[in-house]
Amino acid sequence: MALSILDGNQTATTLSSVLSSGEHIPAHTVVSLGTQAITDIRNVLRGTTGESTVTTVTATSSFTLKASNTSRKLLSIYNEGAGTLNILYGSGTVTTANYSIKVFRGYYLSVDKYTGQVNGLFESAGTARVTEIT
Repeated sequence: MALSILDGNQTATTLSSVLSSGEHIPAHTVVSLGTQAITDIRNVLRGTTGESTVTTVTATSSFTLKASNTSRKLLSIYNEGAGTLNILYGSGTVTTANYSIKVFRGYYLSVDKYTGQVNGLFESAGTARVTEIT
């Protein structure tokens, strides 16, 4: 299997892998991406003029993780606390029975293409690290 990419100097190169026991094993080593490639990756992840903000939330009642933001490109929520985090998309009240998804301790949720409000509720004391990229 081969994958054509541009290296850090914008020169076409091919990454290849070898099939071994049904798995693809990389047959290449990436030494350096180059400054242009790193800039391109950052621009894709955060938008060419966007910014990222990180907030930490600790609560045991329904709360707003992030308000609606039409400029949002990506929202990442990492549950770094002990409690399970219930997430609800939209402006409703989160309960242990009314949620969109559960994020367990040590797990994260990455949401793209959703710009609406995101609410949360920890089932027991917990902490979430929320990153919004615009």
